[in-house]
Amino acid sequence: MDINDKNKTHFKGLVGELEFTLHLIQKGWNIYKPLDQNSRVDLVLEKNGIFKKIQIKYCTPYKGCLRIELDHPMRKTLPYGLKDVDEIGVFDSINQNFYLIPLKAILPRKEMWLRVDKLAKTQKKNINWGYKFKI
Repeated sequence: MDINDKNKTHFKGLVGELEFTLHLIQKGWNIYKPLDQNSRVDLVLEKNGIFKKIQIKYCTPYKGCLRIELDHPMRKTLPYGLKDVDEIGVFDSINQNFYLIPLKAILPRKEMWLRVDKLAKTQKKNINWGYKFKI
């Protein structure tokens, strides 16, 4: 199965979850997985008594950025809100990097562009730098 096949979004999501889970376990987090595949939460993390509900996104960089969407226009689902998840976990499939972004950093927008490569230009304002959220 070719992971780059556009019809394999479910497979990409599964790979993202597994990669993210392994990374978090190696970082000392306890991981809890909902039994219901239709849950709005992919994983619940716990470390030092602090719990976080996260939704994992498998992303491929485009022009040095990762696009993180909170809704699924093709599936007509509601965007993620603060009652659903605490953070969005992002797996960068090309650079093999991991990011945890508080939902409050994205809302009220429905998407966020995360800069993961350096800019050729000198723009410094209004950029969501990936290194700030890297784990």
